[in-house]
Amino acid sequence: MAEAASETVTLTQARMRACLEAAWEIDALARVLPDLVPMNDESSPHFVVRGMAGRLLRLAHVVMSGVSDESVSTEKLEAIIHLERGQG
Repeated sequence: MAEAASETVTLTQARMRACLEAAWEIDALARVLPDLVPMNDESSPHFVVRGMAGRLLRLAHVVMSGVSDESVSTEKLEAIIHLERGQG
């Protein structure tokens, strides 16, 4: 992780598209994941997987918003990453 606050990455259209495509795929996988573990009387694994999928969705949202939505503040994105105020 870069220490200097002045370091930035230039997001060309192609680079932003690649980041968004990765985030969209993470989002899609996270939405399918809970259905792969059936809920039964001992449904603990189902809820663990569902919790992990929810976290993946939030992280994908951070990437998508971070590269494409200037209205979302960096502070809000960091709060989601660091689990401040719950899942964000």
